[in-house]
Amino acid sequence: MTKKRIIVFATFAVLGIAYIISIIPNIRHNSEWNHTVRALRGLPKARVVSAVDAFVRTQKTQGRAVSDTVSLRELVAGGFLRVEEAAPFGGKDVAFGLRVDEARPQQIVARVPLRCGTIAVQLADGSIQEITPAALDRQDHK
Repeated sequence: MTKKRIIVFATFAVLGIAYIISIIPNIRHNSEWNHTVRALRGLPKARVVSAVDAFVRTQKTQGRAVSDTVSLRELVAGGFLRVEEAAPFGGKDVAFGLRVDEARPQQIVARVPLRCGTIAVQLADGSIQEITPAALDRQDHK
């Protein structure tokens, strides 16, 4: 091989390796996103609503303050949801809204932080979207 061919080959090899390295985060993100969407869709809405309602009743009867959200961990620890129901989330910090108004379809029902820094949210209309923490903050202050 001539020197020119070696340089061309090495250039393409370096570009190929750089391309592969650059798409790995996208593949991981897409995998995490798809897994989170499946987990949110797989958790029956009626089951979550009854668990959240039972949690709120328990908190009130025990004289505790009730915040705007409850974590999946709290629902499992309190026996309101089974461990098997939480397993698809793989230990993620899932939070459910307590005061969901079905008349407001864009209201956030559930939120799941993703490793990339964005947040997967399930809205009252059943759709699932990915938003930034800044957008979530704006939504929370409406």
